[in-house]
Amino acid sequence: MEKLLIVITCLLLAGARANQDCIEMLSENSPALFCPSYSGPLPPVLSSGKRYTKLQIESALFPYGGAILSKENFTGLESLTYLKITSSGLERINPDAFFHLKELTTLDLSQNR
Repeated sequence: MEKLLIVITCLLLAGARANQDCIEMLSENSPALFCPSYSGPLPPVLSSGKRYTKLQIESALFPYGGAILSKENFTGLESLTYLKITSSGLERINPDAFFHLKELTTLDLSQNR
């Protein structure tokens, strides 16, 4: 049990170094990003070559003008099946925002404006 905890901690720290505001995790053997209290542009800085299937952002503070979702926000995230952006002050969603997210099955944008 102690070894398992050490391995999980090392994986979380390695993911945190790769992306300062997000934690890389494995979810059902696929890479996922969890970004609590995120402050930065959308999309977050991504590790090259990874095909993330889940992105969860909570309590984000997007830079000026970043509270509008468009398809450009999801460049490099075309394999997402799960997207959750909550309590982040999103103000508008452009009609094309999810155009390239063909695999998306779960979307949660609750507690925004």
